[in-house]
Amino acid sequence: MVSSITALTSLISFIAATMVACDGKCGEGDLKTLGMVKVDGDEAQLKALFKTTAIMSHVGQHFGKKAGDQSVDLYSKYLGQLLGQFGVQGVDAGCVSCFAESVKCSVKNCKVACMNDSCAAGCVKCFEKNCKPALSDCVGGVDLDTHCRDKTNFKKFKLSQTPKGPE
Repeated sequence: MVSSITALTSLISFIAATMVACDGKCGEGDLKTLGMVKVDGDEAQLKALFKTTAIMSHVGQHFGKKAGDQSVDLYSKYLGQLLGQFGVQGVDAGCVSCFAESVKCSVKNCKVACMNDSCAAGCVKCFEKNCKPALSDCVGGVDLDTHCRDKTNFKKFKLSQTPKGPE
């Protein structure tokens, strides 16, 4: 009887852990739209990733210059606004909030390490330690692609227009 209860408890724990890992705020379509799902050789995916990363970088720079701690709602609203401005449509607001929280975390914890190069070893280490676990949980445990895999071309990438300020 005790072993049956132990087995049942283990099964429930496994199911609960599995449900948590799959219960993110981002669907596969959201992540593909943002370019966050790596597809080797897919230039459109890489361009979407670069665009999304550049937008998030702009949001971080904008709020990084502000005094005080800005709410994640402000980050989320501005990130959503810029995604729309640059034609990134159809991403669920909950998913946008995951990335907004990640940008806020980076500004709060990694600003100095990431100031000159978001792919520098110190920046990547800071992000992985302080921000990546929460982002991973929020998006559903998916292993996200990173612009650092093609750092040279990312540095050449420019947004098609100047981002507008927050509305």
